[in-house]
Amino acid sequence: WNKQNTEALDKMTEILFSGNELNCPEDFLNLYVTLAALENHVEAFLFGNIQKAYLFIDEKRFDEARQIVNDLVEMGAGESEDVIELQKLL
Repeated sequence: WNKQNTEALDKMTEILFSGNELNCPEDFLNLYVTLAALENHVEAFLFGNIQKAYLFIDEKRFDEARQIVNDLVEMGAGESEDVIELQKLL
């Protein structure tokens, strides 16, 4: 089961890095973050949440984006360039 999760996470990462537009980006990112959490893949978990925050900002869902950023800061990712950039946008 773990191997399938890891393979799915790798494929999803490729899709995210491809820059192609997703049909249901929020659902995709929720699944991505869930898989990353299940696999204890910290980098993917952070990346997925950062992408969700950017999506919420694009959709003008600032409270939800702010909550993600606050959670990332609490997790110790406050020094990340992406998190700092998100804080500036909010």
